[in-house]
Amino acid sequence: MLKIIKASGTGKTVLLLNHSATTGEYIITANERTKSNLKHQAQKLGLDIPEPVTVHEYFSSGKLKGSYIKSVCIDDADTILQQVFDTVDISMLTMRG
Repeated sequence: MLKIIKASGTGKTVLLLNHSATTGEYIITANERTKSNLKHQAQKLGLDIPEPVTVHEYFSSGKLKGSYIKSVCIDDADTILQQVFDTVDISMLTMRG
C-alpha cells in the first residue's frame, strides 16, 4: 500500500488522480462534494478515471463489493474515518509501514 501523507495543497490529489488514471482503480472519497471535485480536477488535467465512489455509496449500496475490483484508492482517509466514527473524536491512529 502506497501512503501519501502531506499537508493540504501539496499535490496529493494530483498524485491520486494520476494513479487512478494509470491503474484504473476506483477512488473512494468522503462525500458527493469531494467526488465532484475529483471528477472536475481529473477533467481539467485531461485524465480518464473511473467514476469516484463515496464511502456512503460503498457501504449502503454495496457498490464495488463482490465485483472484480481487487484494490481501490482512498482519498483523505482521515476524513472518511471521522465520518465512520461520527461524533467520536479519533485521537490517534497507526498504520503499518
